[in-house]
Formats: sequence, C-alpha cells, structure tokens
Amino acid sequence: MTTCTIAETRVIVENGNLRHGITEGEPWVRKDGWLECRGRDNYLFADRGLGAGDATVRIRMVLLDPARSAASIMLNRGHFGFDGADPGMFVSGGLFGHFKHIGTLDDFVTPGKPFDLLLTRRNGILAFSINGRTVYSQPDSRTLFGTIGLRPWRATMRIAEFTIEGVLTPPRIRMGSVPFPIPTLDISRESSRWVVIARGTAEQYWGHPTTLLMPDGKTMFCVYPRGHGKPDAVLRRSDDAGLTWTDPIPTPANWRESNNCPALYRFVGPDDVERLFVFEGNGRMRQAMSTDSGSTWSPMHENGLRTIMPFTGIIELKDGRLMGGWNARGGTFLSFSSDGGLTWTPQILVAGETERYPDAYPCEPAFIRSPDGKQIAMVMRENSRLYNSMIMLTDDEGKTWSEMRELPRTLTGDRHQPRYAPDGRLVIPFRDMAPQTPDGGDFVAWVGTYEDLVTGKPGQYRIKLLHSYAGTDHGYSGNEVLPDGTFVITTYIKLRPGPEKQSVVSVRFTLAEMDRKFAALGTAGSPRRLAPAAR
Repeated sequence: MTTCTIAETRVIVENGNLRHGITEGEPWVRKDGWLECRGRDNYLFADRGLGAGDATVRIRMVLLDPARSAASIMLNRGHFGFDGADPGMFVSGGLFGHFKHIGTLDDFVTPGKPFDLLLTRRNGILAFSINGRTVYSQPDSRTLFGTIGLRPWRATMRIAEFTIEGVLTPPRIRMGSVPFPIPTLDISRESSRWVVIARGTAEQYWGHPTTLLMPDGKTMFCVYPRGHGKPDAVLRRSDDAGLTWTDPIPTPANWRESNNCPALYRFVGPDDVERLFVFEGNGRMRQAMSTDSGSTWSPMHENGLRTIMPFTGIIELKDGRLMGGWNARGGTFLSFSSDGGLTWTPQILVAGETERYPDAYPCEPAFIRSPDGKQIAMVMRENSRLYNSMIMLTDDEGKTWSEMRELPRTLTGDRHQPRYAPDGRLVIPFRDMAPQTPDGGDFVAWVGTYEDLVTGKPGQYRIKLLHSYAGTDHGYSGNEVLPDGTFVITTYIKLRPGPEKQSVVSVRFTLAEMDRKFAALGTAGSPRRLAPAAR
C-alpha cells in the first residue's frame, strides 16, 4: 500500500456546521452559526490526523465560563489549555511533558468574544498563536503530528470554523458513545462496609495504599504514603483481617524519604526463608525487608532498577523465580529474581509504543495466572488516554509475549489489582477512567472470568465501590480475599464533600452478596444501575 504524502485541507467545522468531525459524549449543538458544547468528557475530534512534515490547524472559537475550566486543544495526549483562574494558559502531557504555565488567559482571550487560534508546525517548530500573537512554541521532532481534538471540560466552547492542513492520516481516538453492555451495582453509599484505616483531615492527605494478607488469613498489613505518593511510608498491621488496625509500626529513619507509592509483597525464597518486602521509589527503586513476619524492618536500599512507580505486580513463575513488572520512562518493564526478591536482573522493556498503538503509554502492570496455570495475563493502565487499558499474554513464563491489545471499556482504568474469588471468577478493582463511563471516574471493581479477560468480553457486572469527591485522585488499591470469600479492597479516596482530604479506607463484600443484587436487576446483562442503599 502506498502512503499518501501530499498535503490536503480537511474542513471539520464550517459556519458552525459539523462537516468531518467525530464527537464523543453529549451532542455538540448548532446555535446561531456556532457549534456548541459544555462539560467534562465531551469532545470534538477531527476525523483525520496529521502526519509527518508541516501542519496547520485553524480554529475560530469562543469560550464561555472559562474560570477553573481546564478547556483545551488536544494533540494526541498533550493539551494546550485555557483556564480563567490559576494557572491560566497552560500546556501539559504528551510532547509538552510536565505541566507548564504559559500565560494569563486575559492577555489573549476575552470570555464571550471570538478569537482565532492558529497551530502550526514549520521546520520542526510547533507554535500556537491567538489573534496573530504567539502564545507558545517549542521544537517538535515527532514523526506524526497526531490527532486534533477540542475539550470544553468545565467551560462552554463555541466553534465556528475548524480546519486542518497537512498529510492526512487515520485518527487515533478512544470512543465511548456506546452504552456499557453490563450493569453496575452501586454499594458506594453502604458505609457499613467501610473500615477507615487513616482518616483524612482538612490538613492531612493520606495516599496510595497497598495491602498484604498473611497465610493465616487474619494478619494483614497496609502501607501508604503521608501525601500524594510521598513523603514517608506508613506501615500498619491488622490482626483481625482488616477490621481494626494498630498504630504505625516503627520503621527505620530512611523510610521517611520514600518517594512514591510503597508496595507490599511476601515471598518464600529458595532457602525456605519467608521475607516481606516494601518497594518504593521514583527515579531509583528501593526496597526494605522483614524476616520476622513484619515485626521489624530493614532500612530502604536501592535495588538497581530505574522507575517512576515501584513494582505494581510480582508473580511467582513455575521454576520458582519471581517476575516483577512496573513502569518507567518508555513504558512497562520486567525484571526477574532467583533468590526470593533479594536481587533483581537488569530491567527489560516489554510494552511501549507500537505501530498499532503509537503514543501509547502502557504502565502499572498487574499479573494474573490462568485457572489451568498455563498462561499469565498482564493487564496495564494506558496513560496516554488515547486507548483503553491494555493486555498482553505469555505462554512461556514471561520469555515471550503476545502483541499488546486493548481491553473493553468495562475494564479501562488505572492500577488494576486482580484476585480470584473462591468460585473461580475474577474481581478486579481500579480507578474508572473509561470514556463516557457511567461511574464518573469513581472507584469500581469488575467481575468476570479469565476467559472474559483474555477474549475481550465485557464481563458479568461492575461494582461501584466508593464515590470520589475529588475527581480521579483516588483508586490505587490492595485486594485481599479472606478464607470465607470476603473481599477486602483498600484504596485512598476523598469520602465526603467539604474540607476533609483523602482517607485510606477498605470496602468489604462477598460475591454472594453482589450476585443477589445482580439477580435483583431482573434482566441479566441489562446496563441499568441498581440503586444503592441509603447511608
């Protein structure tokens, strides 16, 4: 097949009429010569992307109510944004890297008045101008310019004209307009199911927990940072399967320097010694160890791995080695240990951008072994937000992997933690980040089978575990199954409106309870929501 390299012009919106665009979410409505939409999770994309070489995007638009709006022009997973409050004009994500404040909105845009936005790439320089004034520019060496979209977020956008010029390519758009094919059971208001491990206050934010259930089925540990990923790593113990918790366990002084999302694991090495580990780090991964069932702990020390996030999944292989997965710059990495977690092999990249998924950022892997033991699935968050969550499979204990592919929207989110129920079904909690999710980015759990997972089926049902009163700042979780089949799923989340910040809290349930709620829906597979019980 010959790839076209001739520049073309594509009219997306003309005189307020949608010509060659793709919308997602609520309808964009034509009013008085403008195409208008407001609100989060509503988008308007060009139905073609732009490829290599020079490119031009022209938009004539109006912004209403831009205060705290985070409205933006999207270039793949990057944003050129407008906000009438702090921080003002900004760029973030994708080729822009971390968030950057680039100006004050009032210097360039008057709410309610039309303005002309011009995006150009010429000779490797990407530039943005408004009404002829340059707002921001930077080098751009990407092969593809990418997919262009408009995001009103918390503002109202009115679009009169929208055209793109350059080498046209297929768009890369995550669509979510089709209703979810499985129901959601809502237990988010059933506070009798909650155990608050660390309660947030107006001053104190508690962050990203992980948990560990010991073989006795009663002793449980929980570790979490004193803030968003840092500082400190606070360790607690429960002797009654998570119903009550001790004060923080004394740990060495350098635990205070923990730099990202500590994670708990238990292994028995080839020397038959049981060891508990806490891994953490952003930059250089560190680990600490206990050989007395968690009573005392070593200081943190570097283990030779580079990271953004410490291990999010570790699984024992058939030969007794451990396979650990985590994310660093470039995607998802693997390392192996043959001594029960004491030392780790040099890291290898296993999942990143591919020809099929350019600009993808697969990260935070979780492992689950098939019921027959022959296969391992690796489920990953997809952090470019261009695609659904991802999955890869290995039939040879991590030596080779299948091509990365997308999961259904019903499984799309962040920080999956899969566990089998006693009846063989899977329960996977995560932060819901699906396009047009019915749960608004809250903390949910997916229920289905391993076959559903690996064949791309939507699953049986989902459970809304907790409602977040702080957007998507929640959802990293521990997932433990007690001997009686009770799930104890722990996360950090803002539980209530008001000044109280995020708490560390667990939710308890059995699938027998959820199945009764599912049966009460009346029609299996119906996408209706079961009303929650009153708090």
